[in-house]
Amino acid sequence: MMSPTSVASAYYAAAIADFLSEPAEAVLGALTARSPFAVEPTQRDAWLGEIAVLKTALVGIGGTLSLEFDVPRIGSRIDAVLISGPAAFPIEFKVGKRDFKTLQAYFRPLSRTMSLVTVDRVRARRLPSRD
Repeated sequence: MMSPTSVASAYYAAAIADFLSEPAEAVLGALTARSPFAVEPTQRDAWLGEIAVLKTALVGIGGTLSLEFDVPRIGSRIDAVLISGPAAFPIEFKVGKRDFKTLQAYFRPLSRTMSLVTVDRVRARRLPSRD
């Protein structure tokens, strides 16, 4: 797992290869330890479900994975952010949801993606020139 300071805005962050080799319980422990709230059984079970899906889906993919990634601009967290090559993929899980009754539920991942792009652009302006 990456050090907490390497991705301070995520409860868990690691290279995908490291994530895949860690037991689900170790990832869950890291998420639980970084959570500022009491972790209810429903949240624990949701995280275990997400971890299981990601461990299957990310085989053969290089990059980094952050779980419970904080986006201050919107005051919310993204369930998972995958960075592979030049691309960032926000991933929202809806564990236990069968239907979505509002347009907001459909557009939330898009909104969070746009927030990530905005945060990235702001950070890029703060970095010194590479010239």
